[in-house]
Amino acid sequence: MINLSHTIHEKIPTYGNSSGPKLTADKQMCAGDSCNTIKVEMSNHHGTHLDAPLHFNPHGKSLTDYSEDYWFCREAELIDCPLQEYEILDARKLEAHLSSDETHATEALILKTGWSLRRETPDYWKIPPGFSPEIADLLRSRFPRLKFFGFDIISLSSFTNRNLGREAHKRFLAMEPEILILEDLNLNRFYEDSTLALSNLLVAPLMLEGADGSPCTVFANIFPHQS
Repeated sequence: MINLSHTIHEKIPTYGNSSGPKLTADKQMCAGDSCNTIKVEMSNHHGTHLDAPLHFNPHGKSLTDYSEDYWFCREAELIDCPLQEYEILDARKLEAHLSSDETHATEALILKTGWSLRRETPDYWKIPPGFSPEIADLLRSRFPRLKFFGFDIISLSSFTNRNLGREAHKRFLAMEPEILILEDLNLNRFYEDSTLALSNLLVAPLMLEGADGSPCTVFANIFPHQS
């Protein structure tokens, strides 16, 4: 099992280069306190996180409207889909990267785009690719049991094409069945070893009552893929 989430710290990339998390000392044993604690101030869309329907649908489900078993996906797929700066992924290009043996049982689809390798550069938030709204329609058609769509890009919405990104969010989150979005995943392990494939996925969000999304830890079981 591996962790597909990035560690949270004060210098993580943020959408639009907005203010990032703040982690400050609270209690300190070196100052005479009985224990050590920290205070954390951050957006619920910082770091590896998920978008729930309420994020773009005022009548949509919140994070805590889902049952416990929703967060485990028995069937997960990793798709190689390299994307360039400013590129908008449309349904035709994504279709070309989906193999004919993709299973209708897939509950989580993860795109390996190449952008994990650029996360430590300004390009990651300045000029990333984005997604066309029609992607959501394709995924619903090909994967009727899909619950999560994730990728190693900072957001479904490219910072240079935010209007299209908002429409893409709505198509995923405000239409039935909704597909929750996993943004800013850490897929570095799959670049280190291209033979690895996903088996299943566990999404573990911070359970914030009534929230439109949350930072999350995403665990995955992997296995050597036999071509």
